[in-house]
Amino acid sequence: MTNDDMDLVREYIALHSEQAFATLVHRHVNLVYSAAIRQVRDPLLAEEVTQAVFIILARKAGTLGSDTILPSWLYRTARFAAADALKLQHRRARREQEAWMQPISNESESEVWEQIAPSLDAAIAGLNEQDRHAIVLRYFQNKNLQEIGAALGASEDAAKKRVHRALEKLRRFLAKRGITSRAAVIAAAISANSVQAAPVSLAGSVTAVAFAKGATASGSTLSLMKGALKFMAWTKAKTITVAAVVAIFAVGTTTFSVRRPDPLRARVEQILEQKMMPGGNQWQAGMDELWAMGTNIVPHLAAEAVRPDSFLSRTYPALLNKLPANLRNRLPQPIDRAQLRQTAMNVISEFGPLAVRRAAPAVIAGLSETDDRHNNYAVRCLRWLLPDSASAVAILEQGLAGTKTNWSVPESFLSVDDSVWDKIPEVVPSLINQLGDAGVAYHYAIVLGRVGSNGAPAIPALIQVSDMGAAGFPDAESARWHLVEGYSSIGLHTVKARQDDKGINHARAMAVLALGRIGIATPEVCAAVARAWNAPDAWVRQNAAKAVALLGPPMANELPELRSGLMDQDNGALAEKLLAIRKIGPDARGALETLRELAKPNKLRSLVVDPRSGVVGWGIEELSASAKMDIFGIDPEEGRSYLQDIANQLGHWWWWAPAEFLAQLRAFSTDAVRDVEPLLDQPGNEPSSLAAYVILCHDKMHSKALAVLRRNEAEGVLTERLQAGRWLFEIRGDINGLCSLIEEAFRDQQASAGQMAAQIADRMGEAALPALPAFKAALWHKDVFVRHWAGRLVLKLAPEELPIQASK
Repeated sequence: MTNDDMDLVREYIALHSEQAFATLVHRHVNLVYSAAIRQVRDPLLAEEVTQAVFIILARKAGTLGSDTILPSWLYRTARFAAADALKLQHRRARREQEAWMQPISNESESEVWEQIAPSLDAAIAGLNEQDRHAIVLRYFQNKNLQEIGAALGASEDAAKKRVHRALEKLRRFLAKRGITSRAAVIAAAISANSVQAAPVSLAGSVTAVAFAKGATASGSTLSLMKGALKFMAWTKAKTITVAAVVAIFAVGTTTFSVRRPDPLRARVEQILEQKMMPGGNQWQAGMDELWAMGTNIVPHLAAEAVRPDSFLSRTYPALLNKLPANLRNRLPQPIDRAQLRQTAMNVISEFGPLAVRRAAPAVIAGLSETDDRHNNYAVRCLRWLLPDSASAVAILEQGLAGTKTNWSVPESFLSVDDSVWDKIPEVVPSLINQLGDAGVAYHYAIVLGRVGSNGAPAIPALIQVSDMGAAGFPDAESARWHLVEGYSSIGLHTVKARQDDKGINHARAMAVLALGRIGIATPEVCAAVARAWNAPDAWVRQNAAKAVALLGPPMANELPELRSGLMDQDNGALAEKLLAIRKIGPDARGALETLRELAKPNKLRSLVVDPRSGVVGWGIEELSASAKMDIFGIDPEEGRSYLQDIANQLGHWWWWAPAEFLAQLRAFSTDAVRDVEPLLDQPGNEPSSLAAYVILCHDKMHSKALAVLRRNEAEGVLTERLQAGRWLFEIRGDINGLCSLIEEAFRDQQASAGQMAAQIADRMGEAALPALPAFKAALWHKDVFVRHWAGRLVLKLAPEELPIQASK
């Protein structure tokens, strides 16, 4: 691509080719714009920077050497252009003020404002009309001197003098009240603090009430309005008084001092409203824009997630509906503040660990929300607060126990990270209690499979669920019935419902898998797993096979039951059962006769329901190889003749079983190495890397395998290089190359490389610490899964780098 870039540059120089230059712009505009917006934080200014960079390219193209890496050159130029844009922006902002204002002293602007704010309105009211106009236009409306002159019917120079005189009068007025700041300081304080943008719906609500001639205004507002009208008649200060009435009306009964709005917060709110609310159909576009704005948006998202309904947001929709259609259509539509809070919380949960922990007070508040949807979005954030936040743990306990009635969707808490559940054993009793409900037993069985040995108290109930679909019932039919909420002519009420076969089988499947994951192989557990091994439903059988693999050799006591169900017609269940027999080991000798049949491809074709399955590990050749591996594990002498067939399956690392099996054949190292060595010369990184891995597991000094793995670590697709680097680390402890690859993958905005790098780093443990800066940077990666993995890694390796924001 780089050489192609320079070919296009040369074509542009030689032929002045517009098409060549357009191709370069199209290819690299996203790179340049992204680099710009990260620095200037302003989409319009970023567009200007992007334009400037490509103008520079057009002018400098003739000076670029043939070895120039154009994307890097453009990135560097974008950095310089953005930095210059910020300087110019700051200079422009100061130039107008510096043209007439003396340098401001070290007085604190905020302190001066606190002093003058109580007296400011009285001081302005004491000015004559022309001076008052000058002050309002200059400091309240931010008009320049030319605009002020035009408004006052005077020249720019006369306007400048008018502003100076009015400001000096204000200074003298304030000095009499003990405020001795210079005129320039007073000017800066007023300019910075006097005005901010009104709430989004203020203009519409004020218009609505005014159109109704005050009929819908509150009594206190009417009183204020009458008083203001009398004051207007007495002072004849129409402009300033009308502004005061509007400000008073906007808050109902309270006068307030305001500050200029934060443009970043305003843009965040705008994106949430316009692109991400239901009906906008621009969720991803909104997420991309928010992501590009950087981590500074998090406090604003948190503020939006907890912003309460105001008087205006509650009353404006009703007022709007009372207006004629032609006027109503010209006014802003009401904003659903509850929906906006939901959207903000949803965005926080999507941005993951960094956003959640920085917005922790808002998330904790959301966990107690009475709005179901908002609450469920907050529950999704729980994974990043547990077990560090005691408040989060307490609320989780309440939700699981059913004492938080708005937690009606049990799937919401399944998003809690797997690595967290075994650290909060206090929730286990609540999980067990829910196994008696056939409507939700499936979800709670999944969670109990994640608590490790802490789930031992749940074993009796899980056995019942594994057999019947729910716990605590005398028979399977009774277990199907559970309580649900429903609507009828009498409203919302609780009724009994019968769970269907699909729901029951899902609960059974997850319960038997949980028994395997808890890992306590009592006779009762082994017997229950063996029963599920022969269940009518394929999904139950498949998960029972996974449980057998997890429990391992103790399941040999149930071999007669397992052997009777080994000839499974379902591809997925058969694949898992063959792996399970391999995990039992030599004690599964009683299954040899059946395994010999399953090693025959023709037998498999007549047995399974999908002989042409393309699912990894489910195809005829893969199932046959799996049966052969089982035979080798039980009787190595008989299995030796299958070694070459097994090695031939060593072509793709997404089916890991052959490589894992061959790497463990310590007693047959010579045979394994001999059969695998030819794969070192195959084209492509996948088969050669797998072969090198297997060989190095038997001979760490094998020169050719070592050279192949190091070559593949340095060349090729990033994901393939990562895999080669991982094996060099696991076999030989080589770390430098792998850490560099992990950092590269996290910098890459492609999801696949980042996700693979994260999983490898998770396996590395503390050895991955040199890549910690890359993990921290990836907390704001564009891909949600990479962000989540980065959060897991930072919390695992250096949790102090990702603290939870305390409540203020």
